[in-house]
Amino acid sequence: MASSSLTKLLFISSLLVASHLCVFADVEGAAEKTVPIAKGLSWQFYAKSCPDAESIIRKELKKIFKEDIAQAAGLLRVHFHDCFVQMVTGQESRPISG
Repeated sequence: MASSSLTKLLFISSLLVASHLCVFADVEGAAEKTVPIAKGLSWQFYAKSCPDAESIIRKELKKIFKEDIAQAAGLLRVHFHDCFVQMVTGQESRPISG
């Protein structure tokens, strides 16, 4: 059950982060031109197919955090450590061989 909750949390939080990136890109205008994006990805992916994605994700995250606030800390660690580092460096984490 914990694994299922974590998987659900990671999926929902990834969508939330992506939707916020889209909002910031729209506000700042230049972000779409300056931030490299991988082939096949789009800043406006959910704009037409699911315009309510951000509100749906926010609602689900509020439920998860209400049940277990520690999930918020885990989510921050995932996005600002693992995902953010990979996004900035363009590299995957690899074990150090010794």
